[in-house]
Amino acid sequence: MSRVCGWFLVMVAVAEIGCGRVEPSSDRVRDGVHDRAGWSETASPGQRLDPEDLVTTARLQMSRGQYAQAGQVVQSLLAEDPNHADALEIGGQIAEHFGKSARAIEFYERSIAGADQPSSELLDRLGQQYMNVGRPFEALQSLRKAVDASPEDAQLREKLVGLFCALALQRQSAPHLKWLIQHGHGNIGLLVILSDLRRPQTVNTTCEYALEHSPDDLRPKYSLACLPAYHGKWNEVVDDLASVVDRHPDFTPAQGLLGRALVETGDWDAVERWMEGIPREVEDEPQYWMALGSRAEHRNDLSAAARAYWRAVELNENDGEALAHLAATLAELGRSEDSRLAAKRASNITSLREAVDSLLSWRNNSQSAAVDVALALEDLGRKWEATACLQAAFRMTQNKDPRLDEVYKRVRSTLTGRTPWQSEEQLVAANLDLSDLSRDTELPAEEGHRPGMIAACGQRIQLVDRAAERNLDHVCRIGKVSGDQAGLAIYQSGAGGAGVIDYDLDGWPDLYLTEMDGQPRASDSSANELYRNLDERFVRQTGLADVGDQGFAQGVTVGDYNADGFPDLLVANIGTNRLYRNNGDGTFRDVTDQAGLSGKEWTTSSALVDLDDDGHADLFQVSYCGGEAPYHQQCMDPEVGQPRSCNPLAFDAEPDRVWRGQGDGTFVDATSQWLGEHQPGRGFGLVVGQLDKQGSLDVYVANDMTANHYWSRDAESDAWRFSEQAMLRGLAVNERSLSQASMGIAAGDADQDGDVDFLLSHFSGDHNTFYEQVGQGTWADRSRRVGLAAPSQRMLGYGTQWVDLQNDGSPELVVANGDIDDFTHKDRFFRQPVQLFDRGPDGRWNELTGGQLGEYFARQHLARAVVTWDADRDGRTDLLITHLFEPVSLLSNETETECRRSRFFLKATRSHRDAIGAEVSLQIGDRRLEGQLLAGDGFQCSNERCVSFGVGFVDRIDQLTVRWPSGWTERFGATDSGHDVLLIEGAGEPFRMDAAR
Repeated sequence: MSRVCGWFLVMVAVAEIGCGRVEPSSDRVRDGVHDRAGWSETASPGQRLDPEDLVTTARLQMSRGQYAQAGQVVQSLLAEDPNHADALEIGGQIAEHFGKSARAIEFYERSIAGADQPSSELLDRLGQQYMNVGRPFEALQSLRKAVDASPEDAQLREKLVGLFCALALQRQSAPHLKWLIQHGHGNIGLLVILSDLRRPQTVNTTCEYALEHSPDDLRPKYSLACLPAYHGKWNEVVDDLASVVDRHPDFTPAQGLLGRALVETGDWDAVERWMEGIPREVEDEPQYWMALGSRAEHRNDLSAAARAYWRAVELNENDGEALAHLAATLAELGRSEDSRLAAKRASNITSLREAVDSLLSWRNNSQSAAVDVALALEDLGRKWEATACLQAAFRMTQNKDPRLDEVYKRVRSTLTGRTPWQSEEQLVAANLDLSDLSRDTELPAEEGHRPGMIAACGQRIQLVDRAAERNLDHVCRIGKVSGDQAGLAIYQSGAGGAGVIDYDLDGWPDLYLTEMDGQPRASDSSANELYRNLDERFVRQTGLADVGDQGFAQGVTVGDYNADGFPDLLVANIGTNRLYRNNGDGTFRDVTDQAGLSGKEWTTSSALVDLDDDGHADLFQVSYCGGEAPYHQQCMDPEVGQPRSCNPLAFDAEPDRVWRGQGDGTFVDATSQWLGEHQPGRGFGLVVGQLDKQGSLDVYVANDMTANHYWSRDAESDAWRFSEQAMLRGLAVNERSLSQASMGIAAGDADQDGDVDFLLSHFSGDHNTFYEQVGQGTWADRSRRVGLAAPSQRMLGYGTQWVDLQNDGSPELVVANGDIDDFTHKDRFFRQPVQLFDRGPDGRWNELTGGQLGEYFARQHLARAVVTWDADRDGRTDLLITHLFEPVSLLSNETETECRRSRFFLKATRSHRDAIGAEVSLQIGDRRLEGQLLAGDGFQCSNERCVSFGVGFVDRIDQLTVRWPSGWTERFGATDSGHDVLLIEGAGEPFRMDAAR
């Protein structure tokens, strides 16, 4: 009998329920069991048969593939008893066999309704049929009941976990994941899911199929929205989530996420409407509390924000985002110890996520990565997971790790049946007492003024590229065939280092610019160029000065390493870095070998600064990728069939290095002594200064696609050394607690409140990140709040600087953009505009359009490094920007302004003479302006080394004060504004270097 006819019989049986008995089939059945069931040839016509025997017969017929005959039996049973649970179940199986999922569901649902205790197998079958017709949420409920019916069935639990994850409900799978691990079923895939229940595991095909076949159920839209929401793309998900909660108001995961999205997009009217209609059950959703926390911050109610973030942490102690928000809010409230408690756990969670990412890059088959994951879990007090991860590691074949046996024995020895899933002493919410936070502390939001602006200088900004007319014609050449600009190797993408150096001490800033058209780790590139500034015209002096290094150059560092009064040069290379000592007579000498510097690393940026406060310059060098693979491996793009620049995660990270200056012109490698234990990053930019104003120099490093590093003196160590504190300080990751592809760093007092803030530039598809210092030594991601997230979403940023172009006391922000390679086929811009932002009266940053600024900003570029200087000494700060395949641009600041600028050049006498970390403060009436002398300067560059203030129309500074790196505070009294001034520690008076500006 055909499958169609067989299905027809089932359909007839269902249609004729209650209309009379249908006689059994005449097919001869030779099995004795069936004879006993009354189906033998001797059975009397019309004889009433035992229902249980009929059920047995039908099941045996199905096992033989006789589905039509089984259908007749089911028809007979249902004619007698329309609610016969076993018959309905068999009918469902027959329908399932013929691919009629809707009919199978009808049978199974009726069977379950009629059964005293439906079997897990039946519930599982029903779940599968729900999936077939695009009803995954009903399948989820059926599977949950199946697990309840057979709680020891590990396979069922794994299936349930998989469906939870496919629908982005992985947090609800936690109890089942825990059970599986504690009962020895914790495979590495399940451990990866449990490691971060915030990370969506959405299966798009499942959700899209459901929306197509069951369009009345919109809940799969929530599942699809979770991934863009996880990456902070809130505008993409608001409409979909609104339709979900409109159709399913009691679906609390969507309610919570919608509230978060509305808050993050700043739709405050919609937020209030949302709050009026939410069910009380939404309080079990962490995103609900994150939304309330962000709303409270917007209202300037920090106490309410802290309570909300605390509640989100209580719901998920492993939510790094909630912990980071809690830490930042507590820091703003002045609760530094509580803040550090939350930040410490957030730091450990970031370490876990990075270890898991490493394991995933090895397709879950790296012993070394698995051991790192286990150690990170142990640090979090999650010993069950750590043990299961180590057990899984024994079966891995790649990257064998000698630590495995010892670590496993140690961790396993502490695990007993009484060991809690999570060590309570390492929890945050349970160990924080916020009961003293007032519930009535809402303050009015700040508005109606321009923070930090001294005077409205009035004129629009004008920047004109004067490079060509001033004889500055330099292209950082790379080894590409002329006209062929696509297919860049990863080591060719970040070209264009630049350093400002007044090497002849004539008061006119000169330039050093790099080349890299040879091979990495070789000395076959064109020579780097030194350009002398002769009253605004530039003359090449490379040969005369003997600074024509031919290494594969990256960044440029300027600093007086031997403290003889003449600035020196350090060229960062892929290969040996080169240190050039300024001889003081217009020439330099390569003293690399004499100074003891060595190595063939890929160095991107560096800084010559006195890190340990012994009076001698040290060297911090930031490294990128390690090993040989970056210079030989090609990464083919299947869409174009050609190589394109590789993802840096395809290569090992090269650890940063630090060299201690010995005071005799030599350095020794102090990396192992000075840098505490940490995970290496792939560094691009750095900034050095007393960034937290706590008495010693700090180093902030921008890492590409891993957490950033913040090195600060380790107060708990007897020996002088750094400890890595980026997570503790709020600087490692963005507000979503996600690592970004960090490149450049702008450092300065962006909001004019007296401390150092940062802007980090990032990859396309992500946003640049503004870290505001919200408490001494604690920062928070405020990118969205101040309007800097959305405009950078499609850009790929490199160099960036804060610069006061109008001299009004409020700096602008410049960001150099350009892709790493030609990915236009992926809807990415190759050449991109350089962006300039101005801070508005509401404290938000607004992008100024290219037409407002000048021709350069109206064109597209592959821009890289940005340096600030006053090339023509006219009292207005200029910019220099390097590019790929295009000459450098000298952007002359020709803004018509009557406002004044005061710059201070500092020389220390009680510490290293470069005075990095010195703090300058100006008292002007009732206003106090503060700035700091920094080094590193971001991406592969060195700015003109001074502290600059726009002071508006005032012609007199009431009090000039310097806090020197030695710790001595020196007051220079009142002074005229609008000058370049030299300040020498202990001199007692400033020395004017130019005419008034």
